[in-house]
Amino acid sequence: MYTVDLNCKVTSWNRRAEELTGFKAAEIMHNHCSFFALSPCADGCGALENKDDLFQIGKECMIRRKDGKIRHIKKNTALLKNNNGKVMGAIESFEDVTEKMVQEVRNREYHQKLKFLSRTANDFLKCDKEDDIYTYITENLYSIVPESIVWVNKHNEEAKQLETKAYA
Repeated sequence: MYTVDLNCKVTSWNRRAEELTGFKAAEIMHNHCSFFALSPCADGCGALENKDDLFQIGKECMIRRKDGKIRHIKKNTALLKNNNGKVMGAIESFEDVTEKMVQEVRNREYHQKLKFLSRTANDFLKCDKEDDIYTYITENLYSIVPESIVWVNKHNEEAKQLETKAYA
């Protein structure tokens, strides 16, 4: 969690913000929030732009850690007002969701592969020649993982041999 004044200068910085960003409070205090906040913050402060919205929940942004790594965050913001109702700044809390986003991409890729396997199983039923299935599987697996060499093994019962086909 941290706070900014009306000029987007950091006025407080807690231990959790230090852990997530790598910046100590002494390094970040009184700097403009764009010092670490990248997108969309570098284009303008979403927390302070619309003074009618008291708070925002789950806004996706990107930050740059002290070690230079770019991280995706979700943040919640609220305006800070004095006793007269005048906006004095904003408070923001955030969580690093980079790993969650990476896992979501992996899950989507996994589901795409499952769809392919499902289509392949249906194609097994439709294919007349055994060789056509092996060619089909090999070519389609290669289309999913083009940086790989795809090997398909087939046991020839009559010849008592293992036949291998590769696609690269």
